[in-house]
Amino acid sequence: MRSRCALLWAHPTPRQAMEGTAVGLIGLCLFVVLLFLGMPIGFVMAIVGFLGFGLLRGFHAGLSLLATQAFRTSNDYILGVVPLFTAMGYLAMHMRLSGDLFHAAHRWFGHVRGGIAIATTIACTIFGAICGTSIGVAAAIGAIALPEMRKFKYKSELSTGLLSSAGNLGFLIPPSLVFVIYAIITEQSIGVLFIAGILPGVLLCLLFIATIYIWCRLDPSACTLSPPFPWVERLRAVRYVSGVLLVVGIVLAGIYAGLFTPTEAAAIGVFGVGLVGLLFRRFSREALTTALRETALLTGKI
Repeated sequence: MRSRCALLWAHPTPRQAMEGTAVGLIGLCLFVVLLFLGMPIGFVMAIVGFLGFGLLRGFHAGLSLLATQAFRTSNDYILGVVPLFTAMGYLAMHMRLSGDLFHAAHRWFGHVRGGIAIATTIACTIFGAICGTSIGVAAAIGAIALPEMRKFKYKSELSTGLLSSAGNLGFLIPPSLVFVIYAIITEQSIGVLFIAGILPGVLLCLLFIATIYIWCRLDPSACTLSPPFPWVERLRAVRYVSGVLLVVGIVLAGIYAGLFTPTEAAAIGVFGVGLVGLLFRRFSREALTTALRETALLTGKI
């Protein structure tokens, strides 16, 4: 009796299963309909996947898979990278370390034509190495850079277009959460993907800077020159961002050299960013609780 049940479980009869092509088409239509109805994509994928597996292999097998797959997926050690790198970015943002990056770049490059836009691009690139998400990069740097560009009468086409473009550097500059999710799904090395994203990210940053400079040369009304800062202020600005740059360097160099795994590197990054905040008296209970809450929300969506 048991062998017969096992055989039926593994090889359902035509009455218990539908043809794969028909199930695939029905699942695709249901997927599109549920998305248009506004259902979150995670629930849509779960419902369509469960129904499709149940129609093909039987709903007893589908229920069994549904009960175990969620636990097996969330129990993966490598998934700890996602909340840790997310926490590192949100913690840096709420401790105003992103503002330090922009102000440092502004003091060094603000006096050249299109300098504030160039400083914004550089700040987005460096903060992308902390945050890992394009939304976080655009929100953190844009909240500081956009009022500054409006103050110096930058054209809205340049300022808003720059933020929407340079903010996407968070997808390329490691530690990119897109790389993490892709590596988990395709079973690739997270460290190798991180290293592979450095050169394209830096190259794209340089191309943005060149585009800004040429634009402002051809159209001087697109931006105005800001007064140069004294060398004392420039060097002081470097001191405030040196801690963040050191943390980023340790995380990436440690992964590349094989000194620690990506999960361990993410934990070291969170600790390092928190330590930098303590040294510069930016660490607070409000910043910590807000960062943890937003980390939980974003991680839950992923």
